[in-house]
Amino acid sequence: MKLKFTERGANRVRMLDNWWHDNRPEAPELFKKELEAAKVELLSNPHLGRPYKKIRGRLFRKYLLEGCGEWLYYRVLEDEELIVVHTIWGSLLGSEPEID
Repeated sequence: MKLKFTERGANRVRMLDNWWHDNRPEAPELFKKELEAAKVELLSNPHLGRPYKKIRGRLFRKYLLEGCGEWLYYRVLEDEELIVVHTIWGSLLGSEPEID
């Protein structure tokens, strides 16, 4: 199994990593560390995240990065042995993320 980010997902990673470095001097690496741990967990158990919703017949899952309060939204493509992360979205934002 492999893991990749969509363009939107990769952009959110960069934005959130920068935000944590700029705004959380007591834990600037927390987001990046939690993201790396999530990758390891999801690669060993792709269905670990809870089912989120179906969009155009495709099931999306979400996995919480607990310490920083961000949800990782992803799909599992069994035939391709691939996990695709579509976005990362804050649990406190009060709206749903854009997922394509």
